[in-house]
Amino acid sequence: MSRRYSFEEWTPSNDMTISGTSEHVTIPTQSNVTTVFASKPVSLEELTMTIRIKFEYIQLKEFVDKLNTPNEKGLSVFQLYALRSTSKPIDMSNQTERPVYRPNLFIRKNDKFGPWNFNYLLDLLELDYRPDMKGSHFPKIWCTTLYTSVNVTIIPYDESPNNPTDIINPSDSIEEINTLEDLLRSIGRQNKYDQEDIKKWMKDLEDENIKTIEHLQNTVMNEGIWEKVSCVKPAVKQMIYDYVQLNAAVGSFSQTTDSYRESTATLLGDIHRVKRYFYDAIGEREQLTYLDEHAVNLAMTELRKFYADDGNIISTIYAYLRTFCVSTASFTEEEVEKKRNTWSYELNRLKDKADSLKEEFSVATSELNNMKMDLETKKLRLFNISKEEESVKREVDNLMDIARQTTAGTVTRRDNFDRAKRKQEQFEEKKKNAENDLQEAAIKSEKVMKTCNELLANLENNTKESNDRQSKLDLINADEHRNLKVKIGRGLLLYGPPGTGKSELLKRAAVYAGITMTTVPLAAGELNRPYVGETEKLLIDIMYRANTIPYLMCAMTIDEIDGLVPKRDNNAQQSKVDGISVLLSHIEGVKNIPNLIVFGATNRRNMMDDAFLRRMQAKCFVGRPSPEIRKQMLRPLLTKDLKDFNDERLDFLVKITTNFSGAAIGALKSSIVSFLADNPASLSNHTLLSLANNTAREFSCWFGSSTLPEICRIYPNIFNTNTTNNQSEDFSLVFSGKKPTGRILVDLQERKCFIELSDGYTIEKSLFNDETSLMTLLARIINGCSSRNIDTIQIIDTDFLSKNNAFDENKIFELLATTFAGKFI
Repeated sequence: MSRRYSFEEWTPSNDMTISGTSEHVTIPTQSNVTTVFASKPVSLEELTMTIRIKFEYIQLKEFVDKLNTPNEKGLSVFQLYALRSTSKPIDMSNQTERPVYRPNLFIRKNDKFGPWNFNYLLDLLELDYRPDMKGSHFPKIWCTTLYTSVNVTIIPYDESPNNPTDIINPSDSIEEINTLEDLLRSIGRQNKYDQEDIKKWMKDLEDENIKTIEHLQNTVMNEGIWEKVSCVKPAVKQMIYDYVQLNAAVGSFSQTTDSYRESTATLLGDIHRVKRYFYDAIGEREQLTYLDEHAVNLAMTELRKFYADDGNIISTIYAYLRTFCVSTASFTEEEVEKKRNTWSYELNRLKDKADSLKEEFSVATSELNNMKMDLETKKLRLFNISKEEESVKREVDNLMDIARQTTAGTVTRRDNFDRAKRKQEQFEEKKKNAENDLQEAAIKSEKVMKTCNELLANLENNTKESNDRQSKLDLINADEHRNLKVKIGRGLLLYGPPGTGKSELLKRAAVYAGITMTTVPLAAGELNRPYVGETEKLLIDIMYRANTIPYLMCAMTIDEIDGLVPKRDNNAQQSKVDGISVLLSHIEGVKNIPNLIVFGATNRRNMMDDAFLRRMQAKCFVGRPSPEIRKQMLRPLLTKDLKDFNDERLDFLVKITTNFSGAAIGALKSSIVSFLADNPASLSNHTLLSLANNTAREFSCWFGSSTLPEICRIYPNIFNTNTTNNQSEDFSLVFSGKKPTGRILVDLQERKCFIELSDGYTIEKSLFNDETSLMTLLARIINGCSSRNIDTIQIIDTDFLSKNNAFDENKIFELLATTFAGKFI
């Protein structure tokens, strides 16, 4: 499928050139692009850009279709990229046939750490350019202009190429190399040397008795021998060295396995990385976030499948990675001016509304004052009428007395009664009218007061909004918006005991989320070099790899990072201090590399440099598996044989593996499976404890001077459950409506166990008859911790200190700080 566009209406940015240097590369450097030409380059009227999709994933197809969709100006990302990547003259004069131009979309770099290869398109896509007319060739020197029409052809994954030249291979541009002269010719062609220079190199190598490719490769790989080669000029030696080293690692360009089948998050992350490459090439990098939010969310889901976590480890990693999903785009001057116009209009509208509200409030206030005066008048009238009530009552009573004294049935008697009744009724009507008038006035007054309050509240809100708009107008400019960017955390540190999966967690989190690794995961020891300054040079070269791809978020993953960044005190080695200084200067320092972050794992966080720790935005303790997690890890054993493994035995295994690391649990499972494969007979508890003991000793899972499985062999009834001693219930630390503080006192002399509660009260329990020592108390301790899902139980005694060579106060403090890093640091 293809799409054609004309760029006659496109207005380019000020910088239309494509730059490529060894330090900073945003568009692939063209090896055949020069700055001075003997002849004027030919401007193409038409150009075809071919994109081949290399994997059959709907997400990849949708991504390509989106980049090929024109925007409101009729332009697509692919067309903008094609114009910009070919706007500088391209020299193809050294090729006799020029039907296809394949840009160099690779970084091949040989530094102190070794060869490094990076594919801008991550092997998801392949790209080339062709003259628009079939069968035609490119001019020797050509370029595109604003008026070049571009066709985009998308070749789906399942569509076979019709032309052999449609097959894109990064090695196509390299001639077949069978002899040493072929190899030197390839080096000369890449670096613009002629045939005479190549003959001179050949003679120099022969003088060193190097006559075959194999001999040259062996010599280059042995740095000691290669340094002694003196007949070849240093510049030529370096070119040959880089070429051999890089091509030894060229296999990294080809993806032999499809890793995306196992991780959709990795696919989405890589698609986003390629998308950032194209957007960076057209100058729109800030329109995209560093990481794709959907990829990060899916990465955490996939991480949970790999790493069982009932704590906050994956949540901490997710919170850290989410900061890279916040937009980094800032407003342009045009957008800022548009905002200013909008807020100015809103401010004027608010001022007009304020004037209207003030006028309404003034009228309502005047009316309210009148209503208050009227209300006071009517209150006074009612008060006066109420005062007349006694005199009216006396008059009525007098008339009633006169009527009673008059002879019954006379006219006078009846008239007096009527007069008294009329007097009473007139007064009551007068009073009722006064009360009604007062009530009506009060209602009207309350209504007007409510209107005044509403107008006053609206006026206050209007004033606040006006002040807010005015403040924004006073402050808004492009610089202010640049200050609103989210600060990217420069590192993630996982710390905790060995064997808990910290390094693998970091590696998978980075790969799944779409972070570019500048090296394979390293141990700090791999960066240490014997000579002064070598470690610093090595670190600098690794970190500066991120500079070659500034549009991507890059990471160094270092295991046992405390060996690289120890505390800087009087006992610190100068070489270590220099290494720390170099690392810190490139992470928020004077030589800051903004797209570089550090992923570190350590067992000794308390031994690390404070300045480095401050740069690690996210720090999370990774402890040993909790009882629930150990049960999940051991549950697959239930599939072996129900007579050997049932729920009761699984619970027993969970208890005896207390303090086991994740690696130890995995090793124990493997040893059990191997034993069952060689011994189909039933697996006894004694054998199970023996296997667990061997694993505990291998991974240093100590309980005092012994291991928990060994203790269980000595005290076989330690975890037994019977009718008189129900451990799960009696030893549980879960209480209805109450929460223990964690402080428990066991008094062996009084035979009591005191459990402190958070509300200040204490629960008292009696010890069993067989609980007479620390070893016999283990059942109570382990069952209690299991009920609260506590992952580690550490016995601090002289055996523990001696096993860790902690004999003086400083060593003891260091050991305790390391042991309890998750709690107290």
